[in-house]
Amino acid sequence: MVAPEDLSPEEAPPGGPGERQSATNVREAVFGDGGPLPAARLGQRFIAFSLDVLLVGAFIGLILFRFVLPEFYPSEYQELMQWYQSTSDSIEEGETPLQSMERESLPEPIWKLMLFIQNFIVMGFWLYFGVCESFFQGKTLGKRVFRLKVVGIRNLGHLNLGPALLRSLLKTLCLFTLFPLFLISFVLVFFVKYRRAGHDLVSQSIVIEDNLEIVEAE
Repeated sequence: MVAPEDLSPEEAPPGGPGERQSATNVREAVFGDGGPLPAARLGQRFIAFSLDVLLVGAFIGLILFRFVLPEFYPSEYQELMQWYQSTSDSIEEGETPLQSMERESLPEPIWKLMLFIQNFIVMGFWLYFGVCESFFQGKTLGKRVFRLKVVGIRNLGHLNLGPALLRSLLKTLCLFTLFPLFLISFVLVFFVKYRRAGHDLVSQSIVIEDNLEIVEAE
């Protein structure tokens, strides 16, 4: 194969087919299954992600129900606990509690508190994934355990804060508010090169097996 630098300007202008082909060849050599940094497999990603959700969910729940709600929303929190207990009792008695969980049947303070809890959880996961994948070498706790990391697919370096937060935002919102889109995003792994999910494509990132240390591009 002729190297891009051996071609004339007419044959390989900047950003032309020759340059794009060269970039594709580099990515294939690096991220292909036989490369030094192969794209992570779906099973690896799923288990690492599940571990993150369990650990961070437990931590956020502890902060919420041990400190934030009792301290800043004591009356609403007490009302929520009473509603939860009555709903649990109706389940044990064989009654159908679905109507008691509809928006119209919930007291306004409980509904507002539930919205606050949802937003608090979404914000917590968003910041966790975004900060870890930007400032901690592209690794969340789950990724560290399974030796995975997120890098930019263009420069092979760690993600800047902006793309990392965008990636995290898309993943978190889909997980907690648009779950069908979350599933579709991961289904793309089976059809997109280098097993990239929807949030990987939007943020120009890729999850790889952490076989080498990657030096952040200047």
